[in-house]
Amino acid sequence: MSVHDIVVLILVSLLLVLLPAPGLFKMFPKAGIAAWKAWVPFLNTWEIIKVSRLRKHWFYWQFIPIVGWFITIWLLIEFVKLFGKFKLADHTMATFIPFLYFPY
Repeated sequence: MSVHDIVVLILVSLLLVLLPAPGLFKMFPKAGIAAWKAWVPFLNTWEIIKVSRLRKHWFYWQFIPIVGWFITIWLLIEFVKLFGKFKLADHTMATFIPFLYFPY
């Protein structure tokens, strides 16, 4: 694996962790979670798992390269379901533009 590949891996991982934070900041109080926890990487995921009543092992699956990206996206979709958003359009927006969709 070249240095370029590793840098791309790290960048994508950081985007998946940090990009939803502004939207989660608005959604967390509605879910009964302190808003500041949205800005702390991986604590926000832990809180989503607790509120969604998912098994705790999903948190650790996120640390597997590439597989973790899909787990993170799935967790965001599960969090959106808590707010009654079950349509494909809702899940697509939660996946691709969470920074815009979550505050909405």
